Amino acid sequence: MVFLGTPHHGSNLANLLNKLLAASMIGPSPKQYITDLAEDSPAIEDLNEQFRNVSGDLKIASFYETRYMFPGYKKLVRSLIDGVMVALTVVDCRQEFFRPWMPRRSTRLEKDDIKFLWHKLFIEALGQFKIDYPLYVVVDGLDECDSPQTLLGLFSLLPAHHSLRLIFTSRPTPALSIAFDKFSKSKPVTSIFSASNERDISMFVEKELQLMHGSLVLRRQVVDQVIQRASGNFLWVHLAVQEVLGCHTQDEIEHVLQDILPGMHLLYQRIEDGMAKNLKKTDQRLAKTLLTWVACSQRPLTLDELCKALEPDFPHLIDLQHTINQVCGNLLAIDRISRVTLIHQTAREYLIRISTGPFCVDPSQGQELLFLRCLSYLCDPLLRCQVEQSQPPVLLSYAANSWPFHLRAQSAESQEVIDALSNFLQNSSVLIWIKALAMQNSLKVLVQSSQALIAFSEKRRLLDSAVAPNLRPLRALESIELWSTDLVKIMGKFGRNLINTPEAIFKFVPQFCPRNSAIHQQFGRKRAFSVNVSGASYDKWDDNLAKLFAGAGSQALNVTCAGRYFWALTTSNFIIQWDSATCQEIRRLFHGEHVTVLAASSDGNNIASYGFRTTKVWDVSTGHEVCSISNPIDTRALSLAFVTGDTILLAGSDDKVI
Repeated sequence: MVFLGTPHHGSNLANLLNKLLAASMIGPSPKQYITDLAEDSPAIEDLNEQFRNVSGDLKIASFYETRYMFPGYKKLVRSLIDGVMVALTVVDCRQEFFRPWMPRRSTRLEKDDIKFLWHKLFIEALGQFKIDYPLYVVVDGLDECDSPQTLLGLFSLLPAHHSLRLIFTSRPTPALSIAFDKFSKSKPVTSIFSASNERDISMFVEKELQLMHGSLVLRRQVVDQVIQRASGNFLWVHLAVQEVLGCHTQDEIEHVLQDILPGMHLLYQRIEDGMAKNLKKTDQRLAKTLLTWVACSQRPLTLDELCKALEPDFPHLIDLQHTINQVCGNLLAIDRISRVTLIHQTAREYLIRISTGPFCVDPSQGQELLFLRCLSYLCDPLLRCQVEQSQPPVLLSYAANSWPFHLRAQSAESQEVIDALSNFLQNSSVLIWIKALAMQNSLKVLVQSSQALIAFSEKRRLLDSAVAPNLRPLRALESIELWSTDLVKIMGKFGRNLINTPEAIFKFVPQFCPRNSAIHQQFGRKRAFSVNVSGASYDKWDDNLAKLFAGAGSQALNVTCAGRYFWALTTSNFIIQWDSATCQEIRRLFHGEHVTVLAASSDGNNIASYGFRTTKVWDVSTGHEVCSISNPIDTRALSLAFVTGDTILLAGSDDKVI
């Protein structure tokens, strides 16, 4: 039998309580049962003496707190001592309570040095026991301790003990990172991060949602969604499961899985309050900038990309991974391939929509920050030389591909955005950017950029309708609108050439563009070109978007489009697939025989070709043949179509049979 309690030795507050009762209207005389609670009262001593007579056949260990409760880590230290002593000892206590380290009444433990107490009450006591089985000491929530450094320092004083195992659970904090670095110098440390709990989460969700009502198919879908959106966060999983079990419709379930759960809100608020309390001002500014970049970026940035992005405001960062763990390790995570992400998708929603603290993220300001940084990076005069290197610049891919995404989120009121766009489009930086996209085979970004420029120009024109003409940025808007047209035309007419020879954007393309186009006006009139074009009669772009090449001696018989692709059936029995946005050729499919009809599924994921002997279905994302079916003998299909949700393929043949 083990008692975990506080054997009462009485309190001098009993006399005070009796005096208060005597002075009140409750009763004129002191109460005897209160008098019995006085320190060293006969009643309490009698209880202790009587217990001896009934405890003869019991094995009892009684451990208890002192009358003073230590604050902070002292309280935790005393709790640890209590727990370990219970695990170590079951004492034959026939005559009196076992008090292995009970101080004399005159001793005030709270005034003693904590290291002295730790040595006397824990290390020496541990050394007295010879155990041949593992003894586990589990400290849960170490980050909530007032001084985790002190506590880990105490554990580092423990002598080598073959049976003692220490387990700490905690969120990463700056103080703990430093403390564990020091602790690992004296004791071997193995770290297990949250990424390792995916199997545990899956088992938990599977078990808990067995109680969910509904069909097995719905239950399976919900289980998969919860596991997919968990991001290693057990608290979110627990809260989501509880909410899902209380839902009555599928719409409710979807709303629960997408919204911030109340418990997560409180967790993020506590993390934010802790950061505001523990970080110095310069680190708070760095933490907010990090959170802004991660919350507003189009895709997760790597450590190297993020370090380069922060360079103008925070140059010469020593170790960004260490810095992230120090200043905002509770909100940011670094995955196996060094990408920096928020600990859960709900953290982004909290920072953007709910938080009002010092680390809240204003999405409009954040998008403007990232947009301006991308353009300033692309306008670097040294970038053209760096693009030529075998190892591309760290931030080039993100800046080149993502600035249109950030531009779409911009307010048309920002003059800084207009100035940055104007500067970018009116110097050679725009050509360097196009070359970089061609080298990355990402010319489809030109179409996205054109759409973003058009949308921004329309918003600004609408805003300027109430402004005097002399105050409108007419020249900048004209340049933006001209380039929005040029980008689409350049991609359509010269895309294939640029993929093969990216340098052509400087040497040839401007010369072949119409005289009134922005690219020709800015770069086509220079005399440094290796080729000069004369006799061009057109001043503006015509309606032709692109000219596509089917091959020498080959003609297109049929054109079909669906989703993001279109296909041409040629006389050479090839099916040519192009990207509908960039007009770039993706691949050529060979049926192996003469093909008469072509059909695409409504979602654009499959295409069917009806040949002389067989009909084949293709996966357009890979170009692989999905299946091949023998055709009816002596018939020729006149039409082909996917129906019933693209699950059935119908063929209408010349014998009037479907």
